[in-house]
Amino acid sequence: MKKVLIVLLLCASVLSCNQKQKNDAADTETATVSKKELARKLCGDWLSECYLSGVEKNKSILSSDYDGQLLQLRMEENSLLSDSAAMTGGTEHEGGFYRRIKYDEGGNKYVSVDDKTEFLYEPSEWDAPFEISVNKDNLLELYYPKTKNKILYRRIESSCAVDDSEDFYISNPMQVILREILFSGSYECDNKLVKFESNGSVSNFEDYHYYRVVSDFCEMPLCDIVIFFKTKDDMYMPVDGELYKYQLTSDGIQLQKINANWEKYEFDIDEKIIVLKKK
Repeated sequence: MKKVLIVLLLCASVLSCNQKQKNDAADTETATVSKKELARKLCGDWLSECYLSGVEKNKSILSSDYDGQLLQLRMEENSLLSDSAAMTGGTEHEGGFYRRIKYDEGGNKYVSVDDKTEFLYEPSEWDAPFEISVNKDNLLELYYPKTKNKILYRRIESSCAVDDSEDFYISNPMQVILREILFSGSYECDNKLVKFESNGSVSNFEDYHYYRVVSDFCEMPLCDIVIFFKTKDDMYMPVDGELYKYQLTSDGIQLQKINANWEKYEFDIDEKIIVLKKK
């Protein structure tokens, strides 16, 4: 009788052990699936929701600001799924901000890694611990537990480009969405149909073929500025294009040419107003 009882107990123990292994495997599989789903949601380029909402409301880049210290964020899916995940970021003036992050299985979120040797720059807020998740509105939440400060970012869709690419200002995600909000569409000017595309091309306006909006006003006049170019290769340097002050109205856009002396960084805004009426 005792032998039978011992055998039954051993069988129960083995079954319990096998069930625990299955449960652990199921939990691991669930965590892996959750991590992959979150990585797919987070990968790509993100721009400050405060900033974009301001541009949409004000129809102006100059008068729109962002909360927090970083205007834009970027994460790669392969990086997020690896053991050396990272998030990069930048302001309107410079990039290069880098922070290591890791997946928090318990909270289904990514959290910062406290490893200051990995930083290229260390602004105070960027240096603090933070958590990354996606909310019900599909906005990225950058949450700082110590201060309880939450900063929201909106995904911006576009093909990726690097700084030394000749197509940087064509496919740059930030330029694409700003052009979509401010310029993209058809207009009438001097009995001509002028068309602005979100990819930076423009037709039937003077002899220009490309344009980009100014988002960094360092060494620029303090007004909303669009720069027109004759060739795509000229788009990287403002000095190779022509500056115009722009103002969006209820029925179109008003442009005023800016005469620039780049040697002295002096700028004079022409009094003539060019009216582009929305079609």
